[in-house]
Amino acid sequence: MMCFLFRLSGILERLCGFFGLLSAWMVVPLILVIVYDVITRKIFFIQQAVLNSALYEIISPTMLQEAEWHERRTARTKGWVEMIAILLLAVPFCSVLLFHSVDTVYSAWQQGEGSSPLTGICIRWIIKSFLAIGAIEYAGTQSRAIQ
Repeated sequence: MMCFLFRLSGILERLCGFFGLLSAWMVVPLILVIVYDVITRKIFFIQQAVLNSALYEIISPTMLQEAEWHERRTARTKGWVEMIAILLLAVPFCSVLLFHSVDTVYSAWQQGEGSSPLTGICIRWIIKSFLAIGAIEYAGTQSRAIQ
């Protein structure tokens, strides 16, 4: 049994060493990509034009198909599609967001969560409450869209 564990330990050690070496060498291409990005964005302005033209070629046909679909539908059909999308996507999203944000705010308030430095925020639950307020506001906006 002990021999098996030693062999397994050796295999795991070589595996970790391999991935460590691989990660270390992946830093070199990462640095090259960052340098290329900085040079082309700040000096040559090439990247943005190339990226925009490539993205335009990909997105343009999809947007045209969506616009054509939208033009051929009646106002009633558009309203039904929007209402179904809000009920299937926005309502569950707002429910989960509100549930978890209220829990986070309550937990921060109950623990007296705050920053220790003198320049930090002493009552962090106020900041976290904006997530719950945003969820309520978003739900209100979507309910107005359904009407």
